[in-house]
Amino acid sequence: MSGALYLGIFANSAAMLGFVGPMNYWGGIAFFAFVIVAGRALLRQQAWGLKASIVCQTLQVASFAFLNGPHVQIQAGPRLGINVTSDFVGFTAGFSSSFFLGIRAAGPAYDVTVNVLAAVWVVFLVREWLRINQVTSPAAA
Repeated sequence: MSGALYLGIFANSAAMLGFVGPMNYWGGIAFFAFVIVAGRALLRQQAWGLKASIVCQTLQVASFAFLNGPHVQIQAGPRLGINVTSDFVGFTAGFSSSFFLGIRAAGPAYDVTVNVLAAVWVVFLVREWLRINQVTSPAAA
């Protein structure tokens, strides 16, 4: 999709790229590429893959937006979470890929979403990292 927009395959591609902005366009491509490479390294049990996967999952735990303030939404994959806005509290579930850094100009006064599934994965990955890097004391050996 990103390539099609960049190459102008869709009608109004230039307008859509202008609306999204170059920071979100290139940032999204970089983030999604990093997620894929980190996942591949994790599958191959490379040492840096675990750390990179922790970073990827941690970035997806919370997304937030404040009226006339920051709007941060980074997601790449399944989500099961809790959404709290100025209007309601609800549960979210689904699969999405989004990367957005900007300013909320309209909408609810605040919107905070916690991806519980990503948080659980962060806990699992950190526990595995701690297990691998556990130092045994000489007295225990």
